[in-house]
Amino acid sequence: MGHFSSSFSKLRALAGFKTAYSYYHLNGGRRVFPFTYVHYLKIERGGSLPTPRALTVLLDNLRRGHAPAERRRLVEDYLRDLAGDAEIYDRLFAPLSIPTSESAQTLAVRNLSAHFCIQVTIPQLRTIAASREATGAFTLLAGIPNSLTLKEISGMLGTDEKQCLTALRALRGRRLVRSTGKDSWQSRGSGMHYQLPKSEAASGLLEKMYEHRRALARERGSEYYSSQMTLRLDISAVQNAVAEFERVYASILASNQELAAPGPETPVCMIETRMWRVLTFGGSPCPSR
Repeated sequence: MGHFSSSFSKLRALAGFKTAYSYYHLNGGRRVFPFTYVHYLKIERGGSLPTPRALTVLLDNLRRGHAPAERRRLVEDYLRDLAGDAEIYDRLFAPLSIPTSESAQTLAVRNLSAHFCIQVTIPQLRTIAASREATGAFTLLAGIPNSLTLKEISGMLGTDEKQCLTALRALRGRRLVRSTGKDSWQSRGSGMHYQLPKSEAASGLLEKMYEHRRALARERGSEYYSSQMTLRLDISAVQNAVAEFERVYASILASNQELAAPGPETPVCMIETRMWRVLTFGGSPCPSR
C-alpha cells in the first residue's frame, strides 16, 4: 500500500489544492464524496484504497480533465496497491499497461496553470449561476485586472442597474468580487483563472451558468465559429478526442490575455465543446457516465 496515495496527493497538489482539507471541502465535502473526510484522510495516507466508483469521483474533482499519462500512472499505482504484491501485479496487470504519450510542453502547461487558478466552491458556483446578472458580472470581472463601474457593467450586460447591484453584492458575499470605491467593482482574483467544479453535484449549477452565458452571447455578441458532425466512435477514440479538446483548452488558457486591460481588441469569448451519445445500436441506451 502507498503507491496510490503518494501519486494521488502529488496530483492533488499539482491541481492547485495545497492540502487534503481544501481538496475535500472546496469540492463539496460529504455531499460530493461517497465517504467522510476522516476516511478520505485514510486514503491519502495509504491506509485504504477507494472503490473503483469512488476513484472516478476523486479523479473528476481534481479538475485536471483527461490527462492520459497522469491517469495511466495513477491507475497503475492503484492496481499495484490492489494486487498487494509486485509479482502478482506483474503477472496480472503489467501486460495490460499501454504507454500514453503526453508532450513535456502539454504537461508543463497543465501544471503551470494550476498555480494561477482559484478553485471555485459549489456555494460560490451557486451564486454565480443564480441569475443572468450574476453570471454576466462575474464573467466580466473575472477576466480583467481593472475595476468596472456599476453603470459600465449593467451597460455591457444590457440589464437593470438595481439587478446588477444585487448580483454584485451576492458575489461579494461569496468573496468572488470586491467593491473598490463608491461605485466600482473588481475581481478578488485579478489576473487569476477561476476553475469550476466538475462533479455530478455541480452539473445542474454549471448548466444554469452555461445557459446564462449562451443567452448573453445571443443577445450581446455574435457567433464567430460553429461546426457539427456525427460519426460512430469506439470508446478509446472518444477518450482520445476528449483529451485533445482539453489539451487545446489548456493551451488557450496558457496564452490568454487576462492581465491585459479590457478593450475592443480583447472581447470576452465563450468556447463550448460538447460530445453527445446520440443513438445506440442494440440494447438499452448507454448512460452518460
